[in-house]
Formats: sequence, structure tokens, C-alpha cells
Amino acid sequence: MPLTDKSGKPINPVSYHPNQNLALAIVRAWRESKYRDRLLTYSSLTTQAQWAAKSAPNFSRTKDALKEVGIFLDEPVVLTPSQFAWGYQKVADEVVFVLPDPLTEDGFTMPSAEIAMVVTPLGM
Repeated sequence: MPLTDKSGKPINPVSYHPNQNLALAIVRAWRESKYRDRLLTYSSLTTQAQWAAKSAPNFSRTKDALKEVGIFLDEPVVLTPSQFAWGYQKVADEVVFVLPDPLTEDGFTMPSAEIAMVVTPLGM
């Protein structure tokens, strides 16, 4: 399972749908690459080899990006679907989300974001 606790025990994914603020974050990330880079906790890690060598998360960028859409969390982690598939070990008070991939090339809308939330494990 891609999400585990500190001891390696699998954690079942949860759904955050429906949540208009999270859907707005998704739409903004799909439309604005600069926002996406700030939202993703590990935006520069795009290969499995890079992922294997990742350091502890720096929550500040992700936290600030989520504040822009009215979400206030102390330890948010936002992953890509690939990063989630490579596995993530959740620590203590972290809240883990997965930014869904766009469903279509031009469907960057709230309804498509809401659908993407439903079909993506931990979909924000």
C-alpha cells in the first residue's frame, strides 16, 4: 500500500470529497504551474530515484498555498499520483493529499476537479 505509518503499517486512503476549497486548489494547480509548484510538497521530485532520496517535508510552501484557498493545516503534504504510488510514510499529525491529474486537457473546472477527487485515493 502506498501510504504507511512510521512502523510501516498500511494506512487506508480516505476521501475528502466534497470540499469546494480543495476543488479550488485542484483547479488552480491545473491552471497555474507556479501555484502547483508551491502546492506540491515535493514538486521537484519527478523520478522514483529522486523520490527514494527525499528529505523530510518542508510544510511552509504547501501550507501557504492551501491558505490561499481557505484551508488551514499545520502539516499538510500534497503529493502527485506518482509520488503516492511510490509510497509515502505518514508521520504523526501530517494530513496527506494527492493532487489528481487532470481528467481532460481542457476540463480545468470545478465539476471535473470534484470528479477527480472521488476517483483519486486521498484526492484533495
